[in-house]
Amino acid sequence: MYLGFYLLRRAVEAIKQKSFEYIPLPKQHENKLRSRIVEVAESYIGTKYNYGSKDKAEGIDCSGFITNVLLTALDTQKFKPLIQNIAKLRTTPILETIETPEKGDLILWSGHGGIIWNPIKGEFIGSQTSTGVAIASYKSGYWSNKSGIIFRKFGSYYFEWSKDLFNKGLSRNS
Repeated sequence: MYLGFYLLRRAVEAIKQKSFEYIPLPKQHENKLRSRIVEVAESYIGTKYNYGSKDKAEGIDCSGFITNVLLTALDTQKFKPLIQNIAKLRTTPILETIETPEKGDLILWSGHGGIIWNPIKGEFIGSQTSTGVAIASYKSGYWSNKSGIIFRKFGSYYFEWSKDLFNKGLSRNS
């Protein structure tokens, strides 16, 4: 547990000083994380929408949905302050902006977001006011007409200062 607090403190310091770099995860770990993100996101399908809520039982909005999914998939609360709303998800340095999304990556607009479910068909899982948590399309229909879309992935979340820990084989949840 102490290591987790130490890493969080170092991450916050690095972010404040903008003294970090991404260290890509090995592809097998990145794929495992993406699969876990999708698995957790799918467990929310059918949850009703409730603006401002982050509680699955009461219903959940889009930022609460994404935050809960990521924190559950990572099995940690360490990065909650950095990913707790859409604005932070769009700018946090622990996520990397990408051109081509894969299953489990994030899709973000200026006021909405979701988890990529089927990039070939252009589908994502998100919490919408009209459907609650459901699969929707970003290539056709309502969301295809919205501007400001970006894709971000959680696969490169280690910073330069954690390279030694990663190389020693400590898990990302330590």
